[in-house]
Amino acid sequence: MTEQEIKKSPWDALEHHSNELTKKQFDFCVRESSYAALLFCSEKLSSKQFDFCVREQPMHALQFFAEKLTPDQFGFCVIKKPWMALEYCINRLTPEQLDFCVRESPATAFDCCPHKLTKEQRKDFEKMEKWLNGGIKIKKDKKTIANR
Repeated sequence: MTEQEIKKSPWDALEHHSNELTKKQFDFCVRESSYAALLFCSEKLSSKQFDFCVREQPMHALQFFAEKLTPDQFGFCVIKKPWMALEYCINRLTPEQLDFCVRESPATAFDCCPHKLTKEQRKDFEKMEKWLNGGIKIKKDKKTIANR
């Protein structure tokens, strides 16, 4: 690939031509298209490049590379994308991280991991739901609530 082609489409360069790129070209493409770098070249990234991509793409890092993340990287991603942490990494969250994610994204927590919620968190969610419904009491089947 020519320099012009690389600058025009770093995604394409990483997807189809990563083995042909010089170190400088590869680094340019990583900086310009961090998602493509994670997606197509994660094994070729230096630790510094991987860290850059994680910080640029916390959602995708949690979705595809949660187990590969350092505790610092994982914590960063949890703070940036709590709903993704709940959906994809629930079992890796510390109690403090889980509490943060529940507070930041209660609907996702209630939908995807109600079994992980404390009684207090469930009550808080029900209060919020009541407030959102204008204080109207909604009769719910106990089985429906238990299955959430």
